[in-house]
Amino acid sequence: MKADICFFFRLASFAAAVFVSPKFSLALPDSPLSGEYDLTGSESVGNTWGGTYQIGESGVLNISGGGILTVTYGQNEWGTLTNNGVINIGSKDSAGTLIVDSPNSFTSGWAAVVGGSGTVNIGEMGSLTFTGYIPSYWGVSVHIGNMDLAGSVSVIPSAGVDSYFRVDNLTVHENGSFDSGAMHLSAQNGVWDIYGGGISAPKLRVASGEMTVNLRGENLLENLRVVSIDSNTGTTVKMNVFADNIIQNLEFNANSVMEFSISNGSRLIINNFSTKDNNNVWQAENVEAVFYDYSNGSFFIGNSDYWIEDNRLYIPAADTYVTLTAYDGEGGLLSGEWSFEWNAQLNLNELVLTVPEPAAFAAALGAFALAFALRGRAGR
Repeated sequence: MKADICFFFRLASFAAAVFVSPKFSLALPDSPLSGEYDLTGSESVGNTWGGTYQIGESGVLNISGGGILTVTYGQNEWGTLTNNGVINIGSKDSAGTLIVDSPNSFTSGWAAVVGGSGTVNIGEMGSLTFTGYIPSYWGVSVHIGNMDLAGSVSVIPSAGVDSYFRVDNLTVHENGSFDSGAMHLSAQNGVWDIYGGGISAPKLRVASGEMTVNLRGENLLENLRVVSIDSNTGTTVKMNVFADNIIQNLEFNANSVMEFSISNGSRLIINNFSTKDNNNVWQAENVEAVFYDYSNGSFFIGNSDYWIEDNRLYIPAADTYVTLTAYDGEGGLLSGEWSFEWNAQLNLNELVLTVPEPAAFAAALGAFALAFALRGRAGR
C-alpha cells in the first residue's frame, strides 16, 4: 500500500504540473540553443515521430517561475533532447518542471532519449520526471553528465524497463530525492557526493573505469538494493564514508578494486558481499579490497560462511579470494594478520587486522636472530 500511495502522489504531482500552470508560450529558441533562455510558461519540444532539440555548450536553459518544459518522444534511434550546456530546473523559491514522456510503446533502438555531457541543476522547487513508455534494453536510455539535485527526480514508467539511467557526476543535497522506480542507475568515471535525501533504485551499475562515492550522512543507500561492479575489464570503486552506512548488496567482478576510507568512529555494514549477480561469477580473479586510515570496528559483513586464508577473504559460494590491504592515516602499509570475527552486538562478522606492537615485533625479531646465531654456532 505504501508503494501505491507513493506512486499516486508522484502521479498527482505530475498531473498538477501539466494542468495547473497558467502560463503558456511557444517562444523556445530554435535548436541548438546557444545563449541563455528563461522558460516561465508551458513549452514543448520533440514529438512522437522523431523531433529533436539540442542545447549547445554555451547554451543555458532556465526553467522557473512555474515554467514547464515537456519533451515528447516516440523512438530512440537517435536522441530527442541533447544537453551539452546547462539546464536549471527550479530554485529554492521558484518552481520549475521538466517532463520527458513517451505516450506509446515502440521498438527500442540504442540511443539515449536524453543525453549529452552537460549539467542539470535541480533546485529545491524543481522536478525532473520521466513517464510513459521507457525503452527497455540492456543499454543507457538516459545519460546526464553532471547533476546537482536539491529537488526531485522521478521515474514513473508505464511498463517494466531494463535500460539504465546514467549519471556520471552527482550531488544529492539533504532535501534531494532520486527515485528511479524500476530503472537501474549507472555511472562511469565520476564522483557521487551524497549529503542526504535519498536514492531509491534496484541497482547502481558501475561500468569500467574509476568511480568515487562520498557518503556524507547516515544510511544514504538503504533504498538502493544493489551496488554492482558489472565489468571485468578493470574497475575501481572508492567509497569515502563519513557516518554509519549500510549497503544492502555490494557485488564485484574480476579485476576489481574496492577502496574504503571510513572516518574514525563510523561503521560501514555490507549485508551481502558477493561476486556479480549474487555469486554468479565463479572464481573471479584479481579482486582487492583496500582500506585507508584503517581501524578495527569499522567494516562489517553480513555473510557468515566466509573465512580468511593467507590474509585473503575467501568466498566459498564463488570460489573467489579477495586480497585485503590496509594503510594507516599517514599512508603507511599495515602489516599484520587478518581475521573474520563474529560481533555478537551487531550479529555481523567483522574484518579485524591484528598488527604486532613494536615491542613485540622487536622481541620476535631478536628471538629469531638469537636462534639463527645459535644454529650457526652448532654448525661449527
